[in-house]
Amino acid sequence: MAKNGKSPFNTVIRNFYSGGMSFLMVCLFRYNISFRLDPFSHEDANGRKRFDFNSGITASVNYEGAAALYIAAKNIVFGKAESNGMRLTISCRNGVNLMLERCLASNNDGQGEQMETFLCIIKGNVIIPFKFQRHLVEVKENDRIVTKSIESGLAAFGKTIEGYLTGIGSDLHLSKLPENFDELDSMTQKSPNTTGRNGYQISYGNFQNTPPSNFPNTPNNYQNTPRYGQA
Repeated sequence: MAKNGKSPFNTVIRNFYSGGMSFLMVCLFRYNISFRLDPFSHEDANGRKRFDFNSGITASVNYEGAAALYIAAKNIVFGKAESNGMRLTISCRNGVNLMLERCLASNNDGQGEQMETFLCIIKGNVIIPFKFQRHLVEVKENDRIVTKSIESGLAAFGKTIEGYLTGIGSDLHLSKLPENFDELDSMTQKSPNTTGRNGYQISYGNFQNTPPSNFPNTPNNYQNTPRYGQA
């Protein structure tokens, strides 16, 4: 893929931002959907967050992999995920792993430790995390006002994947592919430098003290993590 994740076979669907962590770009890539994370670099004099677009990692998943992400995200948004956390890991090409994790983590919204959702792309010993945005809402329970959170960022991410699964925007994207693309793509997949199709692994349990929470000296404290850490 070309620099900054751009390719003649790329159609950008949506961009997401995660505070001081990373920038997430979601694209249609060939017949798949791809996710690129570029790590946070610094905040400029005007308070704008800048990202290191030369150090990003891209993970591309096929239709089944996208469905797995969509189901996992939907379960979390609607409160059907395991209360102790969950982790979905998808093996992608070129030694890249894509991981969606629900775990207990610290946050800076005054609510203490709560369950948070992260998307991570891992290659070798480098891991780039992205934390999905939440919105707080006040609700009345038993004559008391209680503050709860809405998984707004994850919901938007899930709907973006749903669009890919249902074919939204596919006609425009597929029109970019050359007529002999299937033949070219088949040759690419036979290359010795390309590692096979997506594999999936999902696990449940207590993930407070497990990767990607194991950044050096910052367990479970994502707001203080380096721009990208060691896996």
